[in-house]
Amino acid sequence: SKEFQDTYWPNPWRLPLLMAYMNLFEFDDLSSAIRSFQEASEIPGSPPYLDRLVSRLNQPGGTYEVGLRLLNFMIGTSSDDRTKEGLEKKRESLRVAQFLDSVTREFHTYLQGKHKGGATRENWEKFLSTTQKPQLDPWGGQLGLDEKGRVTTTTPREKVFGIN
Repeated sequence: SKEFQDTYWPNPWRLPLLMAYMNLFEFDDLSSAIRSFQEASEIPGSPPYLDRLVSRLNQPGGTYEVGLRLLNFMIGTSSDDRTKEGLEKKRESLRVAQFLDSVTREFHTYLQGKHKGGATRENWEKFLSTTQKPQLDPWGGQLGLDEKGRVTTTTPREKVFGIN
């Protein structure tokens, strides 16, 4: 009943918000966390920051921006050196993933122009030449393409929040 909800459950948006945090921190699954953040933001009375967060997450590259902000916050508030070191390693991996995502989006925008054949090795080479992009990432890894047309690197990294 409304009376029960008002008394014992005045903020129903908290449940999907808790689920978002569980998905993010316990299951390392950002895509599920985003869906839970979205659900929480749609519930009347939810905090306005949820709308801004969902909007940012849905922007190109937004998941990386939010993930890096979150990791920076966690690093800044961590008092344990070992935990801080692990978070810094995750942050560096997420930076590599953010770079690859950015170059992949730039490459696919380039392909939408006059280049036929899609994400082929030949078009990748033309892209690098035309845009004067180096064949190495900022960490020294060799850039290439995977079978799905995403930019890859030989720079070692780990999955962070389910992003590789």
